[in-house]
Amino acid sequence: MVEGIYFCGDQFFRFCKQRIFLDCLVRGATAGDADEISSWLTCETDLAGVVRGTYAMEGKRISFKTPGHFGDGARTIDYSGVRTDSGLILDWIDHNTGKQMVGVVYKQLARMSGGHRSHR
Repeated sequence: MVEGIYFCGDQFFRFCKQRIFLDCLVRGATAGDADEISSWLTCETDLAGVVRGTYAMEGKRISFKTPGHFGDGARTIDYSGVRTDSGLILDWIDHNTGKQMVGVVYKQLARMSGGHRSHR
């Protein structure tokens, strides 16, 4: 199962049971902010700056695409990779710039709840 919150740097993904994912940039955040982030980055989140989409999962393989975070609408990034015991290992390509990354590790945050933090 892939449900939960994953992060790499300031990028956070939340994957929900309904094959929905959320993608959000949280500047300056760390794994220590898990309590705050998990309190507002829920499967029901509908906030400016939080991108929502659907993902496909087959065994341990996952794939999804997300538009740009800055409202340009023209940028699309495709992600694909695998679920591991501690997170996700994803490859991605930005179709606007042509930039590609291979083997990017996204760690899973512990499930917690608590206070709130602004996401921008």
